[in-house]
Amino acid sequence: MPSLPAVMLHGLLKAKMEKINRTILAAGSLEEQVAAYRRELAIEVGKLVLGDYKAREEELGGRPATWILHDAFPDDRATVFLHGGGYVGGSVTYSRNQAYDIAKAAGQKVVSVDYRLAPEYPFPAAVEDILAVWRELLERGYQPDRLTLAGYSAGGGLALAGALAIREQGLPLPGALVGLSPWCDLTLNQITVKANNGKDIMISAEFLEMAARLYAGSQDRTNPLMSPLFGDLAGLPPILLQVAAEEILLGEVIAFADKANKSGVAVSLDIYDGMWHVWQSMDELVPEARNAMERVGTFIRTRGQ
Repeated sequence: MPSLPAVMLHGLLKAKMEKINRTILAAGSLEEQVAAYRRELAIEVGKLVLGDYKAREEELGGRPATWILHDAFPDDRATVFLHGGGYVGGSVTYSRNQAYDIAKAAGQKVVSVDYRLAPEYPFPAAVEDILAVWRELLERGYQPDRLTLAGYSAGGGLALAGALAIREQGLPLPGALVGLSPWCDLTLNQITVKANNGKDIMISAEFLEMAARLYAGSQDRTNPLMSPLFGDLAGLPPILLQVAAEEILLGEVIAFADKANKSGVAVSLDIYDGMWHVWQSMDELVPEARNAMERVGTFIRTRGQ
């Protein structure tokens, strides 16, 4: 059973997101919907309270990036964090609290990357950005097994696709992968896309179709670097996946975990009842989110030891 704080917040978020989604989908053309979506994300950015933590902005792999740092963090370990937003929205500013949460939970540096977005930069721009970031981190002397690729939603799918691209380029793989409600299948053919549409209080099938159409364009959505569910997963590093039971993305995350397991990959799948898409970002309010982030932190800390 979900906690009382989770039940109360679920009701508040449901009403809020229904209004936001109506605003986005009623904006007009696809481009106008994207603009409305980006405006809503800009409104949602909260204040980051760093305390003893530091934020450092720089360019990494040719893209703007923000490091979350602390004097106690080891120099040789880091997590590359990829924000959500359906490949059409989001930024390091929008996701800074999520990056901060991972840094605290894992006890290591986190670098959040502003990868390019559709429709201005459709696939494979985002994947190319991750490859450029990965190459620069290796050039800086980071050992790949001391690095983790992690992300929420589309960023979670991009972390998984990024690992496939890294392997395809003949580069050494990261020590671990983390996908939090990851978007693994842009074909939208999984059964829960329809079954949970309306139950998922954060995203809708209509929004995902809009985002997938802009990111994929006329390209085949089964391309593994776009939809990692269709990739050869053998040889990938240990993976932690988290998803809520009522999410639209539930089916594809389960399918990805099953395929990874059958491919010999060490994969952990956490399914949370009564939660919603990327509930982990509510760790100050919901005990299930704190539990999820503790799981993430422990998983990252124990890789590459």
